[in-house]
Amino acid sequence: MMINKRRGRTISYTVSILAVLSLSIFVLSQPAAATVATDNWRTYTNPTYGFEIKYPPNWDNPDDQMYSDGVYYTHVVRFNPLFPITEPFVNVGFFDLSINNTEVTLAQFVETQIQSLKEPIMIGGEQFNEVTILESNATTTLNNYTAHKVVWEDRTLMADDPSTAISKKMSIWIIDGDKAWDLTYVGQDRQAFAQYLPVAEAIINSFRVLNNNSPPISGSVASSLP
Repeated sequence: MMINKRRGRTISYTVSILAVLSLSIFVLSQPAAATVATDNWRTYTNPTYGFEIKYPPNWDNPDDQMYSDGVYYTHVVRFNPLFPITEPFVNVGFFDLSINNTEVTLAQFVETQIQSLKEPIMIGGEQFNEVTILESNATTTLNNYTAHKVVWEDRTLMADDPSTAISKKMSIWIIDGDKAWDLTYVGQDRQAFAQYLPVAEAIINSFRVLNNNSPPISGSVASSLP
């Protein structure tokens, strides 16, 4: 039996073209990275602790939520959507490193914090939660500072349905003198975390230490998360 070589080549070309077109359609169909316009955002300035940060006009920043553990950590401000109030939020606070009476590096601070995150909360002798670290990235920058980003999930074991009682969180840590700044984004669940992530990252990226002479936004914590 004779084989039509020309026809074979035609079929081969057709398959190749279809493959290229399929790949092109696949690439073009991938969602583009979300771009958040910040031109009309408000600026929150705190001269007491020396920082400023931007937030959307449809988000709130309750000033009455500042608190301290009296020793190590001070929570300064929280940003969250105006409605509904149960949606994700961004917290800004800092750890006072001066109580250590020695210089603390970012790596040392991160190691301590991650160990603390992994320690389960115990209630009545029972384990209340379980933390899973999803990402720990030491190659991040924020406003010309070397930063460390940690993404984790916190699952409540004592809930009626532990499989659904999962909150997803992202923290950015930087060292500035005797302060370790903590910018944490909290999602009530995985879906809410993903939905508000672009806005939360834009808020965190706008953070600026006022005693720093660097430009307001020179680094980014944004990246593809698992």
